[in-house]
Amino acid sequence: MGCSLSKNPGTESQNDNTPPNVPAPGVRPSFPQPYQDHLVIKGGPGVAESEAENMKFALETLGLPIPKVHHAFTAEILDDPDLPETALVEAHFIVIDYIKGSMVDKSWQSLDTTAKETVAQQVVDVIDKMQSTILNHMPVGPIERSQDAKFQGPWFTDYGAGPFNTLGELEDWCNHKIDVGIMVKQLKPETPRFEFKGIVLTHQDLALRNLILDKDMKVSVQAENNECADMVLERLSERQDTMIAQYRKIAYGLSSGRALRDGIKNEIDVSTTYG
Repeated sequence: MGCSLSKNPGTESQNDNTPPNVPAPGVRPSFPQPYQDHLVIKGGPGVAESEAENMKFALETLGLPIPKVHHAFTAEILDDPDLPETALVEAHFIVIDYIKGSMVDKSWQSLDTTAKETVAQQVVDVIDKMQSTILNHMPVGPIERSQDAKFQGPWFTDYGAGPFNTLGELEDWCNHKIDVGIMVKQLKPETPRFEFKGIVLTHQDLALRNLILDKDMKVSVQAENNECADMVLERLSERQDTMIAQYRKIAYGLSSGRALRDGIKNEIDVSTTYG
């Protein structure tokens, strides 16, 4: 989760080495508008420092239809803009191309069937490109992440996980969640275990709100929509059904099971100390 900061369009040139001005503490960020004629700033406390490098890689190496990154910088902003007395927190910001068009979640219902299929196929092409490009020569996790940065995403706990230095470490972590499910009798002992084969780039949030459709029906990736999701899934060359089924099995271990396991562990620690 992040926010987008904006400035009225202007004609002044942007120096790549000079970060744009950040609104004063307490100023509420607004919906993204062009920073200049063609740029927009996105960012906030929830934006990872590595996101800019991931975007560069996706565009320059994989050729995915995403905005070009022009600059990235760090600034301190209020933790809560509505409460001026709150502490300052570090936030990361990225200056990217402004993509003219409409967000697909706003225009989806007005599209005819052919247009919807065109959008869905472009999303499929993005996913297929990411899934077919094996990156085993690269470290697991976000590109150029800091060594102690936790992994974030829908398949990790709310607290994040790791960091993991190898694919084997990530596999062990996921399999431990199966162990937790078995321990609390939410899974059967014979539940299949994870076996990861390769590293690929993933987006983790290809929702309609993150897709922009321009006047030429070209989609850019910037869904809680079952119709679009169904259209995409039925076209994917590899749906990863087995992997998705396994991930669903560890959902309990990522939420309630984690809390229960920690509670049991604390009880054991207390008994060992005071028993």
